[in-house]
Amino acid sequence: NIIELMVNTESIPESFIRADSGIDERTESGLNRSEKAAADEESEESFNLEFIEKKYILKVLSLHNGNISLCAKTLGIGRNTLYRKMECYGIKCSEAEQCSNL
Repeated sequence: NIIELMVNTESIPESFIRADSGIDERTESGLNRSEKAAADEESEESFNLEFIEKKYILKVLSLHNGNISLCAKTLGIGRNTLYRKMECYGIKCSEAEQCSNL
């Protein structure tokens, strides 16, 4: 729902901006240019749709100990679609198994 809201409105609601993004309004003026650029790049990447989807797939794979069938069912997609997304994002089955060990 959050992703759909972001796509439809082309913005991110203030309530969903992470507090741990590394940018604090009180200290932002104290950052040098390279630190600010790095923080801005991290912030932009964390709201990239593909980045969010990849992290969510990894989280669900971890939740189900790398079980592709259960992960696909939880995500509401078919196993083939999940395999396709994993290939697209460079998620290997061995990586999914490693996620389960976290």
